[in-house]
Amino acid sequence: MNPTVLIPPAIALILVGAWVVPKRRSIAVLETECARLRNTITAAEAPSTTRPDPLEKRRKIIEWTKLGTQFQSNPMMSGGSISGAMPDPREAMRFRQRMAAMSTAEIIAALDEIAALDLPPRVRENLEWTLLDAMARKDPAAALGLLESRGLMKSSLYEYLISYTLQAWAQKDIAAAADWFDEQIAAGTFDSKALDGVSSSRRTLETTFIRILLGSSPEAAARRLAALPEDQRGDVLSMYSLTNVPEEMQLAHAALIRAKVPAKDQAETIASQIPNLVKRGDYSAATAYLDRIAATPAERAASVMEAIRDMYPKNPDSGKLSGEDFDALREWVGAQAPDSVDRVTVEALTKGANGDYKITFAAAADLAVEYSAQSGNDEVLAGFLTSHAARRNKAVARDLAAKIADETRRAEILNFLK
Repeated sequence: MNPTVLIPPAIALILVGAWVVPKRRSIAVLETECARLRNTITAAEAPSTTRPDPLEKRRKIIEWTKLGTQFQSNPMMSGGSISGAMPDPREAMRFRQRMAAMSTAEIIAALDEIAALDLPPRVRENLEWTLLDAMARKDPAAALGLLESRGLMKSSLYEYLISYTLQAWAQKDIAAAADWFDEQIAAGTFDSKALDGVSSSRRTLETTFIRILLGSSPEAAARRLAALPEDQRGDVLSMYSLTNVPEEMQLAHAALIRAKVPAKDQAETIASQIPNLVKRGDYSAATAYLDRIAATPAERAASVMEAIRDMYPKNPDSGKLSGEDFDALREWVGAQAPDSVDRVTVEALTKGANGDYKITFAAAADLAVEYSAQSGNDEVLAGFLTSHAARRNKAVARDLAAKIADETRRAEILNFLK
């Protein structure tokens, strides 16, 4: 046979072999990988024979405890924040960044992990509050659902967080938030065991809700307030004393009080906003508020009394009130409720002498003598000398009683100071 005839088939076999061998290798590699994956899956599905790390749970307890002791849950912190007790601000910032990056599912997983550990109660509360607060900022509706499912709705620790979260939800979807809130009320979540039957948590939430409604629909706010017992309406709207009513809502707020709060409580409810508006002897914002709502004489009289609830020196570097501070008060009261000047002065001086304003008894007594002389009557001095502070300083007070012109009133005061 001619050798040249066999050359082409030989070449063909070589070429086919060159193509088949690598393919067979690839197939072998694939088969090996498949076998490895099957083994991995089988091992994962089979009961684990690996003994758990006995130190893993202890390590988690140590880590969470360390973190939990660095934060203190604080339900009254503005904005739903937590009170940081971090020794290192950078560590606090890193933790907040971690929470901000966590998804809702990751927060729930962290809460579940914490629940499974034997942590000190305070540490557990701190961690739960912190994580729920982070969740509330991401998804208020989900956070409220989680608080409800974990039986935390009636815990005083979470009262402010619930209020803050409901507010955040209502600002996004007020109808859904209202439905949830009403469902909770109907289910008895906010029933109170107090003797007066008033639930402080529900009152706080009603205040929050009415404030949101007041900004969008005063009519809806009025309907919600009207659904409450009359004797609770003033308290609900007085809760505004914790925050400022925005200027654009002040007139609607006052109208709501006058329309739905019992007449006997209206003036005090209107006045509850005053302490937020008086700043170190500056009464201009309080004046603007009273003028803006066209306050009645009774409302102004109640307001001037509220102005002395928290008095601070005009001088921020001073820790004590001075005559200048009391002079400014008397001038403002004289413009708002002239008949109340002496009464408010007595209350302010006695509070000061009792230690509320860090003014000495002697300094307060000197001002009482001065203001009585200005008024031309004994009202300020006599009122001051019937205070508890005067009884604690009987010797000085009895000497001052000699300045009381009315003999009958002077005898009453000396008898009080025995």
